[in-house]
Amino acid sequence: MEGLYTAISDEYPIFRKHSFLTRVIISAIPFMACIPTVTYGGIYAVQWLDTFAISPSVLLVVFFEVITVSWLYG
Repeated sequence: MEGLYTAISDEYPIFRKHSFLTRVIISAIPFMACIPTVTYGGIYAVQWLDTFAISPSVLLVVFFEVITVSWLYG
């Protein structure tokens, strides 16, 4: 997470003034996003993410790879 903080603080110098708060926010966002997966209904959240987040994104990445390779090699 230090790399992410460094990139953000290099791009936006105002975050250097509030470094502790920025680091707390950078750590809190993934923490809050992961809380649903550790509750009693967590398996349903993981299955939902597996169905609707992983498959379409992999398909989209492969689609763009095919376009890039076919464009580069003709």
